[in-house]
Amino acid sequence: FDQENFCACTTGIGPGPGGAVTSPEAGNDRRFPLQRFVTVDWNTAVTNNLLVEASGIHRVERWGGMEPQVGKLGNIDHLEPGMIPVADTLNPVTGTPLNYRAANTYNKSWNCNMHYRAAVSYITRSHTFKVRFYYAYLHHENTTYSSPATPYSYGFTSMVPQSITYRIVPRTVEVNVNRDMGLFVQDKWTTGRWTLAGAIRWDSFANSFPPQAISGTFFGRNLNVSYPEIENLSWNDITPRLGATYDLFGNGKTALKVTLNKYLEGLGTTGFGPAQVSDAPNPILRVANQTTQRTWADANRNFVPDCNLNNFGINGECGAVDNQNFGSDIPGTSYDPDLMRGWGKRSFNWEFTTSVQQEIIPRMSVEVQYARRWYGNIRVMDDLAVTPASYSAVTPTAPADSRLPNGGGYTLTGMAITSPTPPPPRYFVTVWNYYGKQSEHFNGVNISVNAGLQNGLLLQGGLGTGRQVLNDCEVVDDLPEMLHTFFGDPTRAFFFAARPRDFCEQNRGFRTSVQGLVAYTIPKIDVQVSGTLQNLPGAFVESNANYGVIPGVAGPGPFVPFKTFQIVEPGELYVERLNQLDFRVGKLFRIGGTRTNINFDFYNMLNANSVIGENFTYGPTWRQPTSILIPRLFKIGAQFDF
Repeated sequence: FDQENFCACTTGIGPGPGGAVTSPEAGNDRRFPLQRFVTVDWNTAVTNNLLVEASGIHRVERWGGMEPQVGKLGNIDHLEPGMIPVADTLNPVTGTPLNYRAANTYNKSWNCNMHYRAAVSYITRSHTFKVRFYYAYLHHENTTYSSPATPYSYGFTSMVPQSITYRIVPRTVEVNVNRDMGLFVQDKWTTGRWTLAGAIRWDSFANSFPPQAISGTFFGRNLNVSYPEIENLSWNDITPRLGATYDLFGNGKTALKVTLNKYLEGLGTTGFGPAQVSDAPNPILRVANQTTQRTWADANRNFVPDCNLNNFGINGECGAVDNQNFGSDIPGTSYDPDLMRGWGKRSFNWEFTTSVQQEIIPRMSVEVQYARRWYGNIRVMDDLAVTPASYSAVTPTAPADSRLPNGGGYTLTGMAITSPTPPPPRYFVTVWNYYGKQSEHFNGVNISVNAGLQNGLLLQGGLGTGRQVLNDCEVVDDLPEMLHTFFGDPTRAFFFAARPRDFCEQNRGFRTSVQGLVAYTIPKIDVQVSGTLQNLPGAFVESNANYGVIPGVAGPGPFVPFKTFQIVEPGELYVERLNQLDFRVGKLFRIGGTRTNINFDFYNMLNANSVIGENFTYGPTWRQPTSILIPRLFKIGAQFDF
């Protein structure tokens, strides 16, 4: 049994991913007022060969990114009611994107999960046979709200108003996972020089949305709708696990290994990533996509939109809203029925490995491994409101800049909607197979050394290098909207960077990491000394450049805002490598039947300042570090066993 509460107050402030800076009043309190975990485990050895195990887990949790509480923001006593959040894509003060005045939204969540599992193992000299069953029921509900801030926010560029974003808040979304079940059978068999392993697993997942409702007046639109219980996913999958090891010379010193496994995407009450289907089909979430934007030209520079925000058409300083269905009970996204139910619909990846392991000296071995991973059932989101004919090619030119690949000055090909008043988006989620070939695969080689010597010295280390290659050229030919995405889903918001057609095939190059661990226990005095070394590749560099009016491309409404394009292909440039050395000294005390460990830990012992994140907005501060490795840290810990 475990129960605790926790608050990371305040979070989300300062530099963030991509260089965006968030001011203190625009952060949130990451609160966990309740976390309770109850578990029961039972096992019994029926015979010398037969083991039976069972366990149950009940977990409840209340958490959320809540509005800042009084006294948690330094000298800020409270957030003024009615504060309007602002997101400036290139603030002249910070030289980076800046979020300030308030957060766009806050949330409060409640989770209740129950998990049960049981297993039976039968072990003989040549066989290890096991059957295991797993079942879980999950419930999640999340309330999104904006108070004390407003339900809309402003978008600026260099402190010049550009847009207004509307949101439907407050709203509560509920999800039930009715069945997350798995059953697998596995056997490991040793015969002669061979050790063979095989397993087959059946996974069954089903979720639904309980009766829900949403009501209120949102920007002049009255919503008062309720929804009955709705069945969502019902998926079944069969996945294999195969492996073989061969003792090459029969002396136990040289082993050849091969494996082939299929893995499924993880599912829960909520989802994340492109075209997710866990909770996104919830009718509350589908009501007009919950947000819409409109352009805003602040002609008199009073920083107040001189227009009727409840009028969704062009009026005053405001353009028409992107989605005229916003605030109405018209689903903004539909889902392929064939995708949502049946066998073999879940996203997956296959992984193949083959390796050679060789003993160098007793208790020390070297292993060389080749691995390949490839993916299938990749989902996409099709905007049915447009076709390839709705787009025209534009050719932005990268600036001449020595920081860009080959000094810049190269021409890229982007795609943009040509109509000044395109119809509202109508998204349809399905799999890529209907639109052409899409592939993603990884190839890598790993070399590792493991030694547990008789004098108590432990050595582990190695290096790995691998390359990821992605190609969706055929898909974007049919779905140009997939070149302009936010977290993998299509968007028409001009401030999110669009991907040029040139980047539909990405070879991200071989990336090499080196890691090592050394540990030694000094005899007689029970003092352990250990250290770890990491030399890891940095993330690939992004560069999102803002372009003004592009000839032949009309912007939404009477105003033509900038268009943002990626101008550096992923894999061309990388953030610097991360170097970190950690060190530990531990002392073991034995008193009677008890053991006490006292540990002294030094993290980043050399106080390295490797850059972890950079500003990806192109301009004078492009590639300016936004986060670095945490400085040298010392920690004392103790563990008492009795």
